[in-house]
Amino acid sequence: MGTSVRRVIERVKAAGRPLYRAWMKFARLLARVNTFLLMAFSFYVLVLPIGLIRRLVSGEEPKGWIRREPLAREHFRKQF
Repeated sequence: MGTSVRRVIERVKAAGRPLYRAWMKFARLLARVNTFLLMAFSFYVLVLPIGLIRRLVSGEEPKGWIRREPLAREHFRKQF
């Protein structure tokens, strides 16, 4: 009786493999879509408004940017 139960279990497993593989492909696709949507949502709802509000409130140029005059062509001809 033990071997007949094992055979039935193996047949059920074999019959379910295509369904399992299809389900896993769908799950991978769903995971990629969910990740993209969550990241886009978090950026456009959380990060972007904070940056825009900070820029509007401060009224000054972003730190780290230094205004410079364009360099003359001679500067590039003799670099060393």
